[in-house]
Amino acid sequence: MGRSALAWQVTLFMGLQSLSYYAALSWFPTMFRDRGASAAYAGTLLALMNVGNAVTALAVPVLAQRFRDQRVLAAVSMAVTAAGLAGSGFAPSGVAPVFVFLLGLGQGASLGLGVYYTMARAPDPATAASLSAFAQGIGYLLASTGPLLIGFLHTATGSWTAPVTVLLAVAVLQLITGWLAGRDKTVPVGLTGS
Repeated sequence: MGRSALAWQVTLFMGLQSLSYYAALSWFPTMFRDRGASAAYAGTLLALMNVGNAVTALAVPVLAQRFRDQRVLAAVSMAVTAAGLAGSGFAPSGVAPVFVFLLGLGQGASLGLGVYYTMARAPDPATAASLSAFAQGIGYLLASTGPLLIGFLHTATGSWTAPVTVLLAVAVLQLITGWLAGRDKTVPVGLTGS
């Protein structure tokens, strides 16, 4: 799989999605607490984000299979994710539920799309299994850096501006990789290692 640009695009899309999700899951309750939210309210916001995740993570793969090309779905999911990140990080606390829910919708959509790509970008079941293993193995390794990176940035700056800005930059990278992975192409046959 490492010889296929498309396999890397799928992998990076999936890994960046998980990096963003795990970073938000780990640090956004603390960010909301630092802005004066109670522990219960910060936890409720996190639950609301996960409700959004569940809705689109289940719906987007069903929608994606109706199209040969999923670039528009990738663009929409990343626009919603970026709006949710920006609003969660920079908008007044009173509108946090709206933006946290949007963030969940965007992240869930990109998760569903990432998983869908592992099947749709493979010409046969054996290649799909190899692509899935490649994307998840490397993708989750990449994702594991997210919470640590955000924590270091917050500690170094004493602010949430840099961490949220980095997550917005991750969303841009995810848009690029999702756009490329969303093209109607498949990885070459014979990359399964068998």
